[in-house]
Amino acid sequence: MKIVRILVPVDFSKGSELAFDWAMLLASKSRGATIYLLHVSPSKAEQKAQGFAGVGYLMEEEQAKKAMEESLKNLPGGVVGFSLFAKGRIPEVIEKLCQEKSIDLVIMTTRGRRGMEPLLPDSTTEETVRVAPCPVLVLHQNSKIPASGQAASSAGKKG
Repeated sequence: MKIVRILVPVDFSKGSELAFDWAMLLASKSRGATIYLLHVSPSKAEQKAQGFAGVGYLMEEEQAKKAMEESLKNLPGGVVGFSLFAKGRIPEVIEKLCQEKSIDLVIMTTRGRRGMEPLLPDSTTEETVRVAPCPVLVLHQNSKIPASGQAASSAGKKG
C-alpha cells in the first residue's frame, strides 16, 4: 500500500504534535506525499447552545490557522501540506474528508483509557477508527518518533 495522502487531526496538544511528526516521517518516505492538517471546531448549533462562549471559537480558529501554517513550514522537501478547517463532530468530519480527498491514512493519538470504558463515553479516536474509510494509525500519546525520523514540529505548540 502506497501512502500518499495523510490526514492529521490537530488540537495543538502534545498528541497532535506526535501525530504530525509521524506523518512527516511517513510522508518523507513516499514520493509526492501530501499532509492535510485538520482542525475541527464545534458546529454552529453547538456554539449557539453555548451562547457568548461561542465567540471564543472565532479567536481559536484564527490561532489555529496561524499555528497550522507555522507547522506546515517544517515539512520535509517534496512533501506538500494543506490546512483544513471544519465544524462538526470530529469522526464525521474525518469520514467525509477521507472520501473527498481520497485519504490513504489518518494518524491520531489516544490517551489509552483502558478499563474505564463503562464509565466514559466513546473516545473520538475509537469512533474515528470505526467510521474512517481508510486505515487509521493510532498512537498512544506517550509514544516516541523513531530516532531515525526525528522531526521538530510545531503542530502541538500554540503560537
